[in-house]
Amino acid sequence: LLIVCANVANLLLVRGAARRRELGIRAALGAGRGRLARQLLAECLGLAIPGALLGVAFASWGREALVALIPPSGMPLDVDTPLDLRVLAFAVTLSLAAVLVFGLAPALRASRPDFGAVLKGGTPGAGVTRSRLRGALVVAQIALSLTAAVSAALFVRTLRALEEIDPGFHDPAHLLLVSTDFGFTGVRDT
Repeated sequence: LLIVCANVANLLLVRGAARRRELGIRAALGAGRGRLARQLLAECLGLAIPGALLGVAFASWGREALVALIPPSGMPLDVDTPLDLRVLAFAVTLSLAAVLVFGLAPALRASRPDFGAVLKGGTPGAGVTRSRLRGALVVAQIALSLTAAVSAALFVRTLRALEEIDPGFHDPAHLLLVSTDFGFTGVRDT
């Protein structure tokens, strides 16, 4: 999530630099900095809502795919994995926080350029040096991507090592698999 948010924030910064002339005209017509920032935040929210909806759809499909990956056993296995509303509420809250955190900096930056120079005929983005914020976002993306790649490699290595461990029994024909159901006692399964 952090890698994607940093990438989108960087793209929004570049887009804001390209829209300097449009924002300058809006400011000349009387739009204040707050109004420009709200407009840019609304555009960020317009990007986040379809992303959140796709995330919920992928969660539903992924839930079914994970159940299909369970290896068959000798006894029937009933796996109930409903989507939890608390988790969905947390995901929506996290999406809105990501919009505010990663959309606010590009919105504030784009709403405060020197509109006079832009309106005098400067081309949008001309002479704009690479900002420190964009550089910091690129560095954060690289660091997070490297961390994710190393973590995935270590996880795969651990799984391979676990496959080679001797479980302590050699003949699975003499094993007994037992399932218990405490529903009749009134004990709730948590």
